[in-house]
Amino acid sequence: MNNPIKTIIRFFRRPQYNITTRRFQPEQPSNDCCNLPPSNIPIETLYEGQEIPGTSHYVGNVAKIFQTMSGELVTYDQKKGVRCGCQHNIFSIDEKVTPTGLQRGLGGTCVYCAAEAAELFKHNLISQQQVELLSLYCSQCAGHCDGCRRTDICRRHSQNFEDVNGKIILLCPACLKKANNEKFFNKTLAAMLLPFVNHKRKPPKQWEDSYEY
Repeated sequence: MNNPIKTIIRFFRRPQYNITTRRFQPEQPSNDCCNLPPSNIPIETLYEGQEIPGTSHYVGNVAKIFQTMSGELVTYDQKKGVRCGCQHNIFSIDEKVTPTGLQRGLGGTCVYCAAEAAELFKHNLISQQQVELLSLYCSQCAGHCDGCRRTDICRRHSQNFEDVNGKIILLCPACLKKANNEKFFNKTLAAMLLPFVNHKRKPPKQWEDSYEY
């Protein structure tokens, strides 16, 4: 029979393992976007692109010129893009056809995305530059509203709605709320009137006996 005291002693004599979590610091980024050797001296940076209207951002190309230790000038070209609120990257204002397919362009600024971003900025959760980016949508995420006819909204804020004729239309959040309220009211009214609509008048009573005069 096992001695409980010996069992407890053996438990506390078990080898102990160090389970301390090690924290790794991320590597520091290099002194330039091209991962060049530190000995290279930056000479000039050339920007070629277009500013995004209403923002402090631009899209296009960036050319960085460096001088190597041998005195040679080396130029590195890099695309400059932004990530819109629709989570797609754009590198130009207009759409472009590339060997790999159609490259997205700028669609516009969504009033509803801008309102959501402004609310986050109000609570100090994002910066003003992030507000500008979250308000944008790409050319392939553009939406519209068939109710109020506005076009300054993204596809995420253009919801499908089935109208009274069974046709699927796109509505902005404001028009969608109004349409759902009207739809609920009409359904409620129809349910209340249903007993009266289905009520049929009873036919006049036929006399069983006939009389001759």
